[in-house]
Amino acid sequence: MDIPTGAREGTVAGAGVELRYLEWGEAKNPALVLLHGFMSHARTWDTFSGAAAARFHVIALDQRGHGNSGWPQEPDYAPEHYAADLEAAIEALRLAPAVLVGHSMGGRTAAISAAAHPERVSKLVIVDTPPEPSPLLQQMRAEALRNPPPENPQHPRFTTVEEVVTSAMAEYPLTPEPLLRHATRHNLKRLPNGTYTWKHDPRLFHSFLRAKQFDLYAELAKLRCPTLLVRGSESPMLSEDWARKMVSCTPRCTYVVIQGAAHDVCMCQPDAFNREVLKFLAG
Repeated sequence: MDIPTGAREGTVAGAGVELRYLEWGEAKNPALVLLHGFMSHARTWDTFSGAAAARFHVIALDQRGHGNSGWPQEPDYAPEHYAADLEAAIEALRLAPAVLVGHSMGGRTAAISAAAHPERVSKLVIVDTPPEPSPLLQQMRAEALRNPPPENPQHPRFTTVEEVVTSAMAEYPLTPEPLLRHATRHNLKRLPNGTYTWKHDPRLFHSFLRAKQFDLYAELAKLRCPTLLVRGSESPMLSEDWARKMVSCTPRCTYVVIQGAAHDVCMCQPDAFNREVLKFLAG
C-alpha cells in the first residue's frame, strides 16, 4: 500500500502553545483542516490528505500535547483548550471559512468550534466521535476526581519499534499493516539511550479524565453548516444508537457507515473513507 508523501511542515501559534502542522495542496484552494484523535497525531491522515490535496488546501494539525506540537506548562487538555487552539490556527493561517474534519476527540473539537463560530466553518465531518462516556470511562473519571493526579507520570519505554507494532497489530486487526506501521512510527520518539517512548504528553490521560466535559448533543444542535457523521461498522467507540441520536439532533446532517472499519475509520478502510468524505465535500 502506497502512503502519500510530499507534505510541507509548518508551525503556528495556538492558544498558548506552538502547534506543528502538515500542509498539502495549494493555498489558493478551499481550506480543509484535519484534527486527529486522542493520543494520536496528524500523520494518521496522510492517505486522506493525499487524496484531498488536488481540491483543497489541507492543514493537518498535531493538537496540543500530541505529535510534534508543544505541551502547555500546566496540563490544560480540556475540550475548550483544543477548540481555542483550532480557532487561533484558523485565524493565524487565514483559513476561514474552512472545512473541518475531526476523528474522535478531533470531531468533538471541530463540533465545538463550528457551533461557536459558524461563520468560520463551511462544512463539518465528524468521524467516529462518541457523544457520551462509556460506563467504564465514567468509572475512571469518578476515580480520577477522587484522587490527586500523579506528580510526574511517565510513559513506558520500548526497546524497538517492532515490539510496539506487533502489539498494535493485535489491538487493531482491521487496520492494514502498512498504515499501522506508519502511524505507530510517527507516534514514537527515540530517547538518548536508544529506547523509544510515546510522543504525547504523559499528563494527557489524567488531565482528560479530570476535565469538565461538553454536552456534545447540545453543541451538535447549534450547528448551521452541512455536517457528515461517519461511523465504522465495527467501532467499539460509537454505537449505532448513539450515532442515530447524534443525527437526530444535528441540523443538515448526513450519516454514513463504513463497512469493515473499526474506530480508526480513515486507516481501516482508506479508499471507502476517502470516497464518501470527498463525495460529501463535493456536494
